[in-house]
Amino acid sequence: MANYSYLFKYIEKGNRILLYGYGKNGRNIYQFLKENPQFQIVGIIDRNADMTATYVFPVFHPSQLSGIPCKSFDKLLITVMDQAAGREIYQIVRENGIPEEKIVAPYFYNGPSTTLSVESFIQDSTLVHREIKTFIDGQYKNLLFFTPLVESLKTLEERKDGLLPQLKRHMNVLPSVECIVFLHILYLSGLFDSELMKRLMECTLQISKNREELRQFVYSVFIDTTMMCFYHSEYLFPEFYNMRKELLKKICKMYDFSINQIEKNKNGARLKKICILYEGFYQSRENQDSRVPLCIQWSNMLVKLGYDVQILTVDPRSYVLETPIFQSIIWTRFDTSADYITSLKMKLLPQVSIQCEDKIDLKERLQAILDDIFSYDPDLIVDMSDENSILSYIYSQYFTTLYIPMRGYQSSSFFTYFAARERGGFEQENRVFQSVNENAVIVCPVCILPPEPQAVYERRNFSLENEDFVLVTVGGRLNTEMSSEFIDLICNRLLSKPNIKWLVVGSENDYLTRKYADYISSKKIIYIAYENDLPALYRICNLYINPNRMGGGASIIWAMNYGLPVATLADPNDVMPIIGIENAADNYNQMIDYALTLWSDPVFWERDSEMFRKRALEFETSMPRLIQKTLLKIEELQKI
Repeated sequence: MANYSYLFKYIEKGNRILLYGYGKNGRNIYQFLKENPQFQIVGIIDRNADMTATYVFPVFHPSQLSGIPCKSFDKLLITVMDQAAGREIYQIVRENGIPEEKIVAPYFYNGPSTTLSVESFIQDSTLVHREIKTFIDGQYKNLLFFTPLVESLKTLEERKDGLLPQLKRHMNVLPSVECIVFLHILYLSGLFDSELMKRLMECTLQISKNREELRQFVYSVFIDTTMMCFYHSEYLFPEFYNMRKELLKKICKMYDFSINQIEKNKNGARLKKICILYEGFYQSRENQDSRVPLCIQWSNMLVKLGYDVQILTVDPRSYVLETPIFQSIIWTRFDTSADYITSLKMKLLPQVSIQCEDKIDLKERLQAILDDIFSYDPDLIVDMSDENSILSYIYSQYFTTLYIPMRGYQSSSFFTYFAARERGGFEQENRVFQSVNENAVIVCPVCILPPEPQAVYERRNFSLENEDFVLVTVGGRLNTEMSSEFIDLICNRLLSKPNIKWLVVGSENDYLTRKYADYISSKKIIYIAYENDLPALYRICNLYINPNRMGGGASIIWAMNYGLPVATLADPNDVMPIIGIENAADNYNQMIDYALTLWSDPVFWERDSEMFRKRALEFETSMPRLIQKTLLKIEELQKI
């Protein structure tokens, strides 16, 4: 169960607590409070009151709220985590006469909102400075304060090219912290580019390393910039990764972690103990992704190869609650990997040990993770923290570290060796970003083995006919990964054919939804918000069509495993070593030509289906050998 001790900021010993909401979070909070006898639960309010009946204390329907005497409880705790639902409940509670001081609402913002107009925001630097200063001085700490402004700015996105020069003038007059707030507003509004990202990094680096009260804010900006460019690769600029390295180093110095001194870098020693440093495990389906099976598969393979393996998790977004200035715009988790160890261990060999820290205080948690690393004293750290471990600046100085990028060929982390999927793609990207010393590169293709189908799908369940030629694209960031060019070519050149249909699995794309609404309503394009059984889905598809992106590797390899040809560009991406550059296109038009050939020639489709399936299978079966080869290479290099 999650560590709910952060609630102690809102409730006091001896308080009588009335819970509003008895969903998953509400039930967990109930259990937590029940185990802390200094608090007394006096009742639950839930719209499903009839199904929440209990003989321990009363359960009320929201319509009964007005009949609950205020003097019967000290705090009403709203457990709902959704912003819109939370605010609606707050209004209901207030309208029923509950005093504001009795309401605890830790999961949503319910403060004031800006009244600054879009026109003033665009044209008047003085008013922008004044409004942001009001936000900071008022300690509202949540960018939802600017929601009316952000929503209005979003409507101007088509005028982005003309507006940005005007907006950029404000950067020259705003102090660093105010400018960071300003730039986050622009990012949330969709009015952003690589120049603004560079300015965001510059402003963050300008914050004095001696300002201890701002260290968690700087940490949050670091985490935000990780995800900003993950969602929007077009915001990257040549110095991005190296500037983040400086920021990472700065954060470590601001926190002033203590080190348990040990013998540094055991050069020449045989590798026996391996620590896999992983970003974090998630339970909710929205946060499930390919990195979890990658960590599990590597751990099990290493054990089978005879190594001692321990997994340590970083959990970079857990409980980052009391951030000065404003909270991270990328989601904050109210749990840690520690809450999912039981289910995780079922997928791991028993020899694999797992260590997770669930401390609420960020510095204490980071220090505990560092202590765990030094206590385990590994011969090698395999870093799968996905650009989120600020501690890499420290542990890489004491332990040989192999960094495994979750996507792409660059990194802002610190490490001894960098695992590149293939050298050509690495060299192409490194010429631009220059964040990795070429002497540190070890070629180590990464593959996530596909699961077995959980069910047998039928086309008719997805409004598909047996004679349809079905395209599929999978991803959690398709709103930014699928460009208008990619979408237009598919819709105009492929979906214009009578029996070609397109399954879009994951996030919706605003441009696709807006421009091709007719195709969506006629089921030529079928959105699938979430698919838990991709192998079963792939068995009713004909072609995986991939936008130009970093990421998506697992879904593509799994598609190949189940016989789907892949239409993709030859640019550096996560799966090029497996697909082979000879099987990729130079541009989107060539991709479409290839798709049309597959559609019109069943014999050609059968040939390429088998070719892609064999390539995936050969790569999957070679994974243990490739991992062993990588580790032997590290041992060899350590002797030099």
